[in-house]
Amino acid sequence: MKAEKVKKTEGHWSSADVVDLEYFLMHASSSENRGELAQQARYWFQQHVSGHSGEEHAEFPDPKVLKVWLKHQKKQHKGDTPLPGESWQWLIGMLFWLLLFAGLLAGAGVTASLLDYDGAQPVNVAMFLCLLVGVQLIWSFVSFIVIA
Repeated sequence: MKAEKVKKTEGHWSSADVVDLEYFLMHASSSENRGELAQQARYWFQQHVSGHSGEEHAEFPDPKVLKVWLKHQKKQHKGDTPLPGESWQWLIGMLFWLLLFAGLLAGAGVTASLLDYDGAQPVNVAMFLCLLVGVQLIWSFVSFIVIA
């Protein structure tokens, strides 16, 4: 068997990949036929990785071996149920849209209350900009400092 080509993007891990990796590792450690699973993993490693040396070994740098193994496990996964990583991706997507909708509603409520003009008291535009734009700029600046 010839080794699979590893793309540059395959070295990057998504949260779904980590969840799937934990699932496969948990399944392998709690399985009743641990010896058989260990034999299969050893056979896969010998067929795809350990036989490559020198220039050919560059196709499988050490950090990417686990990622390629995970990809192989995903291909071997049979069943009607989706992998936990797929469910995690769906959940994160739904959470994103829910928070976006809640943020839009909250922003509209704050904006409406700050721009409420009753005819007696004028709207303070400086305070409006400070509260709605300034706070976001401060949080962005703080997050950039924390990330760096």
